[in-house]
Amino acid sequence: PYGRAPLFRNKTIVVAVAGKRVKEPCLSCSFEVPLEAELAVLHEISALSIPESRNRFFREIVEGAVRLFGAQRMALLLKKNGNFEPKALWGFSSAEEVGEAIQYSGENQWSFSINVGPATVLLFLEAPFPLTRRERRLYVLFARKIEEILRLMEYFEEKEQRIQELEHLSLTDELTGLYNRRGFLVLAEHALLEAQREGKEAGVLFIDLDNLKWINDRFGHEEGDRVLREFSEIIRKVFRRSDIIARIGGDEFVVFLKGMRNSDLRKILTRLENLVEEWNKNTSRPYRLSFSAGWAPSFPSHSERIQKLLSSADARMYLEKRRKKGERNSLTP
Repeated sequence: PYGRAPLFRNKTIVVAVAGKRVKEPCLSCSFEVPLEAELAVLHEISALSIPESRNRFFREIVEGAVRLFGAQRMALLLKKNGNFEPKALWGFSSAEEVGEAIQYSGENQWSFSINVGPATVLLFLEAPFPLTRRERRLYVLFARKIEEILRLMEYFEEKEQRIQELEHLSLTDELTGLYNRRGFLVLAEHALLEAQREGKEAGVLFIDLDNLKWINDRFGHEEGDRVLREFSEIIRKVFRRSDIIARIGGDEFVVFLKGMRNSDLRKILTRLENLVEEWNKNTSRPYRLSFSAGWAPSFPSHSERIQKLLSSADARMYLEKRRKKGERNSLTP
């Protein structure tokens, strides 16, 4: 059984051992580990599992190394630019001390190279007495189990990162970097329920960028995309980081504002108008930016859903747009 001891995967192993019991060995001399002790070590190694964090994992393997092998010092090193740099230390006072110990390794020292993705990790252990061949085999099994767990951690971290990236893409407008319609409905619905529980006023502001179709037809969709990106940056400057800002259509933007009263809305719209006017003054393009807006408030005593607020804000925005068109037509001779 010593040639290829398996890495047990949370299974119960029952082993019958026959033979004479070895007398209490001398700790100062080299000795062979009893079979019972070796099986106990294998059981400890097999019990290692994926921890909550990498720092927690290093603490666990240090505890295991001390308990199983009586290790005095331990280092986990990461290979960078062809050299190993300490990633975590136990029992060493400095990185230089680790380098010296590895360079002048003796019979009581042991190291194992672990490949995790593109990186190479070196596990280094130092025991208080020379290691036997059987103990070195156990060290190898210990290191392989660590390697297995590190690879699984790497896999799950990459998987979680991919999931987060996909979720971000599914909720984000690719052109402007704002939330898209789906992202707005998901996040704003949650924020609206939170505001209702806290007894705070909230609301949805619907903003429509005027004349985008004319800009696309006259100057091309690339110029229209440019306008949308720059208008998005203007909107970002006006609202708080806690506000939920989204582009839900071609020229349609919405903002969910929590803790916002109707009396504060005029100040926000004035600031947005001033920034748009500043943009118009500082640009040499053959068109001007303008927008129409509609506001749908939500009060703590009400229980509207976000879709209803969005529809109400949309309807009020179109009333504002028609009013502006009527004013322009009345001024036309």
